[in-house]
Amino acid sequence: VFDLGELAPDKVLHQLYGNLQRLKASGDDFASAIEKKMRII
Repeated sequence: VFDLGELAPDKVLHQLYGNLQRLKASGDDFASAIEKKMRII
């Protein structure tokens, strides 16, 4: 959970994508599926 009142949206997205990349690099197939289904509006 991220509080956008405390963190800038670009920082949250950077952290989120970084976490997904780290999980994908460690072989987590679910992280790849999440990234494919994510939509940023």
